[in-house]
Amino acid sequence: MAGKTNSAGEIAIVVMCSLVLVTNFAALAYCYIKRNYLPIRSQNLINMYFTYVSMMMSFIGSVFVSNSQFANKEWAVCAVTIGWLGMALGVLMFVALLLMRIYKYINVFLLKRRATGIYFILPVAYLVSVSTMYAILSFVVSPKSGYSYDSKTNMCIVGTPLYVIGVVLLAIQGVIICAMLVKARKMECCFNEFRNMLISVGVCIVCGIIVLALRFVKIGSDNMASGILKIIFMFIPQQVYFFLILGPPIYHSLKHGEEHLAHFIETIEKHGLAPIYEMAGKCSLGEISSMSESGRSRNISMQSGYTEASQFSGNVPAPSSNRIANEETRGTRHVNNASTFSFTEN
Repeated sequence: MAGKTNSAGEIAIVVMCSLVLVTNFAALAYCYIKRNYLPIRSQNLINMYFTYVSMMMSFIGSVFVSNSQFANKEWAVCAVTIGWLGMALGVLMFVALLLMRIYKYINVFLLKRRATGIYFILPVAYLVSVSTMYAILSFVVSPKSGYSYDSKTNMCIVGTPLYVIGVVLLAIQGVIICAMLVKARKMECCFNEFRNMLISVGVCIVCGIIVLALRFVKIGSDNMASGILKIIFMFIPQQVYFFLILGPPIYHSLKHGEEHLAHFIETIEKHGLAPIYEMAGKCSLGEISSMSESGRSRNISMQSGYTEASQFSGNVPAPSSNRIANEETRGTRHVNNASTFSFTEN
């Protein structure tokens, strides 16, 4: 009876997580359709596309590592589903994407530059090498030290050496992320970017500790309850990250798109961060300012001042003296009054 209850509970959790992943896909599809909507455009959608892939992969891995009864398993299946999909393309890839977002924030908001060239290639190469190394180890390490299949319990078993390697890799990434958060705490932003990263990292750390503890603390006679909890706590951090980043812009776009866009732009202009968010959203220079009321007013004022200066006459001071000063340095000054005359310095 307990086995049936646990099996039903596992099925319910898997179905629920699958429905959430379908919702994630629908949200990403909407973001792709509305990809030119500035509040969505500035969220680095490519990062979120890869985040969805990592969510799918880690979900598959967590199902196989949680004593699931759904698949006919063997050693190769365990290595592929848990080692390759669950860890290399799932958990490690998700942590790498989280790290890359914080790295981008530091570049854009603190260093005032877009991470291109070597500043982009080196961190990506490092993060890819971490996942690749673990994927290779999944097949190279012997079943005693790595992945193996226990036919009696129908379980994929992760050997302690490979498990420790995975934990160490995640711990190293975690230390790097925490160090980057310390650096990023001084960045100027308008829409809680730093707070969102802080929450995401905090949830990742807490859930990671719980999953680690579940390896040693067994719940239930057949460990099925522990497996269900592993699925849940490996699923939560990615969902928190996903909806913290894309939830607000999608909600505002659906509820009051134009009003929120105007508020979004005016807030950026008010804080003087238009060039920064133009970099974040890969906009052309001056695009955000030209869309805002204050930006349009400023442009009109500048154009008006230039026109008045070019039409300056009599003894009334010109609104702008930049052009006159430039002409004086070249040795020429033109003065117009009631009786027009010109004077040229030798």
